Amino acid sequence: MRVLWFTNTPMTAVNERFGRPTAGNGFWMHALIKPLVDSGQVELGIATATPGDPVYQFRDGAVDYFNIPQHKYLEVHNVFPRWRLSRYLDQAVRIVRDFKPDVVHIHGTERFFGLLRARRLIDVPTVVSIQGLLRQFKEWSWGAMSKWDALRLTGFWELSRRANLSADARRDTRNAVREDEVIRGVDAVIGRTAWDHANARDANPKVRYFHIDEMMRPEFWAAEPWSSQGATPGTIFTTSSTGPRKGLPVLIRAISILRRWGHEVRLKIAGLSLKESKRSSTKFVYELIDRLDLKEVIEPMGWTNATGLIEQMRQCCCFAQPSYVENSSNAIAEAQLMGMPCIGAHSGGTPTLVEDEKTGLLFSRGDEVMLAAQIERLLTDGILAHSISRAARDVARHRHDPSRIVQAHLDCYQQVAARVVK
Repeated sequence: MRVLWFTNTPMTAVNERFGRPTAGNGFWMHALIKPLVDSGQVELGIATATPGDPVYQFRDGAVDYFNIPQHKYLEVHNVFPRWRLSRYLDQAVRIVRDFKPDVVHIHGTERFFGLLRARRLIDVPTVVSIQGLLRQFKEWSWGAMSKWDALRLTGFWELSRRANLSADARRDTRNAVREDEVIRGVDAVIGRTAWDHANARDANPKVRYFHIDEMMRPEFWAAEPWSSQGATPGTIFTTSSTGPRKGLPVLIRAISILRRWGHEVRLKIAGLSLKESKRSSTKFVYELIDRLDLKEVIEPMGWTNATGLIEQMRQCCCFAQPSYVENSSNAIAEAQLMGMPCIGAHSGGTPTLVEDEKTGLLFSRGDEVMLAAQIERLLTDGILAHSISRAARDVARHRHDPSRIVQAHLDCYQQVAARVVK
C-alpha cells in the first residue's frame, strides 16, 4: 500500500540533507516513519511546504521526500495569498499524481494540504490527523495578556514580520474557517482525545473517526522510572513556552502564591531563553517575573534535547502544564511515561490524558490559586505523589505502545484505501 504524508515540518532526512538539526516539533511523526516502513505493508512518501527550501525530490532509504517551495518574504507578509494558495495546491496535486498513493495522510489541520481533498482536487482517499484545533485555539490567542499589554510590548520586529499577537489572532480566525472546510471534506479523521472527537463531529457530523495515540520519543521509553528520592524538594518543572495560550504567567503566579504560603519552591522552565526576546509575550513573562520578585527562583533552561530533559525532570518533584487549551500535551505524555506526577489544566483534551486524582491532578484553566493548591498537594503528600506516579506510568506505557500505534495506522490506512469510510 502506497501512503503519501503531508507534514507541517520537514522530517529528519530532509534536515540532514540540508545540514541542519531537527527541532523538537513533530517527533511523533519522526518516530513513526521507520516502524511503518519496517512493517512491510507501506511504501511511504513524505511531502511538506517549507519557506526557504528549494523544490526537491529524493529518496532516503525506503522513503521518498518532496517539497513545495515557499518564498519567505511572501509568507511572512502574506502577499498575494490567493495566488500563493493556488500555486501550492497545484504543486501538491502534481506530487500526488507522481507518487500515485492509495491513501493520503495529512498531519495537522492547520495548513492548506487538506484542501486537496476538501476541494476535490484529488480523488485519493484522504485522512487527516488532528494535532491542534484552531477553531478552539483562536479563542485563547491573548492568554493572560490584555490587548493593552500586547500593544505596549509590541516592537518594530514583530510588526514588520506580522508576528504580533493581533496579526496572529486574525490569522488563527481565518485559518479556523479553512480548518472546518478540511474536516468536512476529508474521508476520515485521526484523533486521540474526547475533545478532538467532539470538535471533529461538530465540524462534520458524519466524519469517520479513528482514535490513534501518538508515538513518544524513545529516550522517554528507555528512561528509568522517576523517583521522589532523586528530586530536589520544592522544585517544579515545565516545558511551557511563552506563547499566550500556553499559560506560563498562570504558573508563575502560582509559584508566587506558594512562596507566600511558606513553600520554598523553585521553577525550571525548559525552552525559556536567558537572552533578551523581541516577542511581546516573552517580554510580558519577564516583566511578571520581575514584578513578583521571582528572578532568584525561576530558572530558564533554554532548548534542551530529550536526554537533557530527562536529567532535569529527575531533579524535580512534579510537572506542571498550565495551558489554556491543548489537544493532547506530548509534554504531559512524556512525563507520565517516566512516572513523573503531573498537573494540567482541565481544558481541551487534557482530561483524556490526566484522570484527576488517579493519573494526575487537574485545575481550572487560568486559576493560579487552584494550580498552587494542586502543586502543594504533590509537594506535601508523598503517598498521593507515589500513587499518581505509578498509575500514570502504567497508563502511558499502554497508551503510547509503538506496536499498537503502528497497527492502528495500518488498520486505518486499509479501511480508508478500501473506501470503507464514507
